[in-house]
Amino acid sequence: MRLRINEYSASHPLLLHAATFNVNGKLPSERLYPLLGFTSGKTVTEEPIPDIFVFGFQELDLSTEALLYLSTTEKEETWFDAIIEDLGDSSKDYVKLVSKQLVGMLIIVIVKKSLRPHIHHIHSTSSGQGYMWLGNKGGVAVRFRVYDTVFTFVNSHLAASRAAPGPLDDMVERRNADFTELRRVLKFPEPAAVPAGDAEYTASGVQHSGILESDYTFWIGGSYANLNYRIDLSDGDVRELINDSTQSRDYSTMLPFDQLKAQRALGKCFTEFSEGPITFIPTYRFELGPTLGQIHDVKRRPAWTDRILFHSAESVSLKQLNYDCHPNICLSDHKPVTARFEIEARTFNLEKMITTLEETRTPLEGPPELEDPPAMTVEANHVDLGKVSYVLNTIGRLIAFTQLLSSTLQMQYTREEDNKANEL
Repeated sequence: MRLRINEYSASHPLLLHAATFNVNGKLPSERLYPLLGFTSGKTVTEEPIPDIFVFGFQELDLSTEALLYLSTTEKEETWFDAIIEDLGDSSKDYVKLVSKQLVGMLIIVIVKKSLRPHIHHIHSTSSGQGYMWLGNKGGVAVRFRVYDTVFTFVNSHLAASRAAPGPLDDMVERRNADFTELRRVLKFPEPAAVPAGDAEYTASGVQHSGILESDYTFWIGGSYANLNYRIDLSDGDVRELINDSTQSRDYSTMLPFDQLKAQRALGKCFTEFSEGPITFIPTYRFELGPTLGQIHDVKRRPAWTDRILFHSAESVSLKQLNYDCHPNICLSDHKPVTARFEIEARTFNLEKMITTLEETRTPLEGPPELEDPPAMTVEANHVDLGKVSYVLNTIGRLIAFTQLLSSTLQMQYTREEDNKANEL
């Protein structure tokens, strides 16, 4: 069926831009062109305009009030207005589709107005994983369908390090546990398009589907989320390798010590996800301000804490166009990370799908009139296997079967001492 998908569906190419930014409680005090994926010095109209923007913010609000009230809209509106302003004249072509905030975590989806009529089944969810589950750590997620294709976006902020420069980070397992828990609890109140093992029914009978029951799933860390995975090298070694690699943008000597890559290779987290090549400087932690904002803070070991990972079903296409950080934005101790993707949404024709299914089914199963009960012959009605011992190869009797139709064969043998039948 997947090989013939173009016979019963139509593809709608889309351009997706994703961004993650830990803003450290700051308000937008700089132009955000890089966050939008636009090149400095070019106008918005000179570059391709995405159909979908997704922004994941962390540490949006560090106040005590935010912990108590869990979600607010004031800072969300401030950042949304800043994004719209830097879209310039193109802003009139966009509309906010959905947003979800939990304390300092916020995800915003902005889409072209021309695409909005084709988007439906919009849902959001969240889960706090921090101190007393108040939500200073955890995740927010949104899901929607474009035409008949399901999109899921997760923005998370996982456990931070407790260590100062020098000792290796001891919070890796906690981050893995946070990921596992978020993957378990972030559910949406409807069946998704792609069946998977994450689906479950509530007491009310409503099916809830997990984040991977989706044609596309994007998990943001930094842009989509702050994943907070660090580098397992001493502070001095990390800084020396950064200095050696900055000009060439070749961090291959340091990447084997990246915790997220190492934990994924061990199968402990994000095993279903992919990530583009990292050719940018570690995004944390920087001094604040326009003059010091290019220098890593001496109090924390630098790390790629800000990441964008993705998963796509085999029935849809995905091509990553770029993956980069933007060190010229200096308002936070993190640098924002962005990624751009060529993707697609599909419209399915049910009548053509059924026809294709029947054409695919017939050669495999045969026409209905041939689906008779299976028949076979056995060379002997009674077979004495003799003495049967565990492990020892003492069975020497050959049993020949001739199966007349291709069907499942069930057998049973009988032990004479207790006449107990056992199914094979």
